[in-house]
Amino acid sequence: MKDLNLQQLRDSLETQFRYNFYQDPKFPYLHSVGIKDIFQSFECNQDDIGFVGVLHLWWVNEDNNIVYDKPTVIKPKGVWHSEWLESAEDGIEQARSLINQNKIFKPEALMEAILKANIKIAERIQKKQLRLLQEEDLEEDISTRVLN
Repeated sequence: MKDLNLQQLRDSLETQFRYNFYQDPKFPYLHSVGIKDIFQSFECNQDDIGFVGVLHLWWVNEDNNIVYDKPTVIKPKGVWHSEWLESAEDGIEQARSLINQNKIFKPEALMEAILKANIKIAERIQKKQLRLLQEEDLEEDISTRVLN
């Protein structure tokens, strides 16, 4: 497929995807819950076009100066920029890279916190078992004294 036709097809698909994306009721809230990257692949089985590409939309907190036809109570902030990736592998690789970059926690710190919590639990269990053993010893001691 010629580059000009592919670009026109991509522009059309992106426009249609954005229109549906913006109509979704959850759209204004996505960046608020941490969804700042969207990947969507496109393929066309007609006329031997095949794989069109992967559309990557990412949110940036910039003034958008967009005038809305039907303004809602919540005006979306920021801008969704876009790029087209040539292959599905490129899209998967970029998504993996973003996941690794934008982790909201450090795995080492999480493991350390879990280990500390488990140590505290084990200490409480040991103290409880020790107290029960001491109570049993005390009861045995009292029962032997009463019987003697």
